[in-house]
Amino acid sequence: MQILSVSFCSGVVGALSWSLLSDVLELNTGYSVKESAFIMYRLRGYNVLKLVAFCLLVVMAMMSLSQPRPRARKLEPEPKEAQKDISWFWADGPENPNQTDHQPAGGGPQEPKSPLEKETDTLLLQPPVPKPPPLRVVHLDLKGAAPKITYLEQIFPLFSSLGATGVLLEYEDMFPYDGELKVFRSPYAYSVEDIRTIRDLAQRSNLQIIPLVHVFGHLEFVLKHEQYHSLREVADYPNNSGLHNLASPMIRFYNAQLDLKAIDQLITTYQDVGFSDIWFASAFKGASGIDRRVTPLSHHLNNHLSWLKVIASMPNYPYITFRGIVLMGSQRYDHFTVLCDLLPVGIPSLAICLQTLQQGEFSDKAKKEIQNILGCSIQINKGVCEGSGAFSGSEVYNMVLHIDKNLKKQTNDLMKENHVRGSFTYYHRKYNFANPRNLRFFTQKLNKLLVDWESFLENFRKQMEVIYFPDAVEEWMDQNVNHDMDHLREMANDADRIEQLKGRPKSQ
Repeated sequence: MQILSVSFCSGVVGALSWSLLSDVLELNTGYSVKESAFIMYRLRGYNVLKLVAFCLLVVMAMMSLSQPRPRARKLEPEPKEAQKDISWFWADGPENPNQTDHQPAGGGPQEPKSPLEKETDTLLLQPPVPKPPPLRVVHLDLKGAAPKITYLEQIFPLFSSLGATGVLLEYEDMFPYDGELKVFRSPYAYSVEDIRTIRDLAQRSNLQIIPLVHVFGHLEFVLKHEQYHSLREVADYPNNSGLHNLASPMIRFYNAQLDLKAIDQLITTYQDVGFSDIWFASAFKGASGIDRRVTPLSHHLNNHLSWLKVIASMPNYPYITFRGIVLMGSQRYDHFTVLCDLLPVGIPSLAICLQTLQQGEFSDKAKKEIQNILGCSIQINKGVCEGSGAFSGSEVYNMVLHIDKNLKKQTNDLMKENHVRGSFTYYHRKYNFANPRNLRFFTQKLNKLLVDWESFLENFRKQMEVIYFPDAVEEWMDQNVNHDMDHLREMANDADRIEQLKGRPKSQ
């Protein structure tokens, strides 16, 4: 049985039993991808009440259709002796269970039980079905820098070896919508065959796929399109539709130190109002800065150490079951914000978090296991995994570390040089005048810096293109590299041009 995670609002995710969204609807129920998506998103023109009813009916229908039909099983009637043994418990009769001549409270002969009552008695005697162990689910945010299928093929076994038992896939515009809904699709959206491949890859690594479908919140990929503006809750903002609902609650906290008292109050409230299951959400990346390049290891380790305290307290809540924890890995905060730390850059953090959850602490044993799997040594104080690394994407990881540490620093250091500040200002460059002697004090260093970075970034782009589609590579380069590189290129061109003027007066 699969789980479908339906996000209803920014702080709550509903987790419902539902087969894998995508091809299962088409293959198992007869609905095409277009028809299935149409049912979920064709909401225009309905008022709030009708929308709520419609969504609930869809959920109920799809749950019914998508789950495998159980084989018919004939319930055997209880032996007569067994019925005698328990009948005294359910009626106001004699306290002696061995007495066979039972009388109802009002006197007179007792009516024979109906088949339904007998079946109910039988079911009540059955031992409770044990619930599966809590899941450790890795969230993949595909609304920004979605990886190619070839990379997923490499990292799913890695997830499993680190202790993950499931993957939460936030498809958004990477889903293969068709027909009228094709407008939702990214130009690089996965195909239906790709979705099947993802499912098969996960199964090979013993990972349960959980599709995340935003229904009421985080709907920018739908509500940003003009024909769906009428569904916005607030006309100017493409974030939420005008509906909110709730299934199984998920408590999300991404800070290094959790407010345990607040979480206790939330769990208690959910238990008191009758929820039987609860999910938690931590973060292994994408939660410590909207434009962060490098994942801070200590932040996410402490987040999971705090969640372990909450998980250990769950026996204090006997009427609600901890279903699992989702390790969130946001790639951008919404469709209109920049990319944050990339998935390969977050792999060492993910390893730390999964091993901490699996072993109940971040011990020397966990460190050794991570080093064996990743091929690098975790250094929490330095915030890095030292060594070349043997995991898929380690090249990108190490190169991003180099860019983050050196590119802007080296550029800024050059700007602070005495002759740059004194003889090569914006004013000098604007009016094309400078003393060539002063320029030669820094132009050799400038040109070497530019050549070295051009070569490095050419290789970096190739490594990125192995994992990501062209739009993601372009966006990350523009966001993190091109501004500094353009500055260096312009400086080199201006210095060369002005030097050739051989100290002429400033232009007018």
